[in-house]
Amino acid sequence: MEDPSVAVLVSLSTTTFGPERSARLFELLRATWLSQRYWGLAIIASVVAGTRVLGEGWWTSKQRSQWPAGSDLGVHKSPEEILCGPDGLSSGRSNILTHLEYRIAEEVAVLAWGLPVDYVDLNSSEELDRLKAVPRGSSPGDRLVLAYDPGCVVDAVVESRPDNELGTRLDLESSRSSVPAEVWWAWCSAFPHAGPFPLPAEVPSPYDAPLDHLRVAKLRAQLFERGVSKRDAGDSWETARDLCYALARLEDRRFGDLFRWMSRAEAVLDGKAGR
Repeated sequence: MEDPSVAVLVSLSTTTFGPERSARLFELLRATWLSQRYWGLAIIASVVAGTRVLGEGWWTSKQRSQWPAGSDLGVHKSPEEILCGPDGLSSGRSNILTHLEYRIAEEVAVLAWGLPVDYVDLNSSEELDRLKAVPRGSSPGDRLVLAYDPGCVVDAVVESRPDNELGTRLDLESSRSSVPAEVWWAWCSAFPHAGPFPLPAEVPSPYDAPLDHLRVAKLRAQLFERGVSKRDAGDSWETARDLCYALARLEDRRFGDLFRWMSRAEAVLDGKAGR
């Protein structure tokens, strides 16, 4: 996709799996917080990519691989049934959108590399014997596929241990992701998190909503205390759109000195209670 944008994504989703499914996905996205739209758009892009790999029949198939440590949502339901069912919001994020992204990323990974034999947490740097038990019939040199995130796998190489035992060593350089997982990450990384990302048929636009002036004044004061210039901050933040543009200008400091401030700013953007 040479020109990633909301308009392009709407067009691609409509042509890939039909206008009804596309409309429902964007309906779910509209119900999430503004600060989470980048995440939801990335999910829809990943579902488009996955559908292109698996085919449109994925939507109506109830067959599902048992991904290690996977979600239990909709175990006996097709993606179509999940999509059309009632949704619950968790931390302002759609459970349905999350489920569909995980599920399609996992299925494409299984198609590419087979079903992982276990789950491994890569937050630990330990490489030896992370697998609970080496499968029967394994031999030194065998490569076992382990899951670590939805659609993401890494190999564990079987090795000999003393007393004729077998163990494993993680080959971290073998880490790889399915196409939907890669697309999700690429979209999350391509845009400032706050956008703005206006969606079709949004009248009035949530980005035109006025902000709480007292909270905005406090936010701006905190920002200037951290050495941010008025040029980067912008002249004023009257609407959600104004704040989105300010956050976009400061995106490169999101995970640095403005990490906590960004969280407070997004709470204001989403209209959450003061914190």
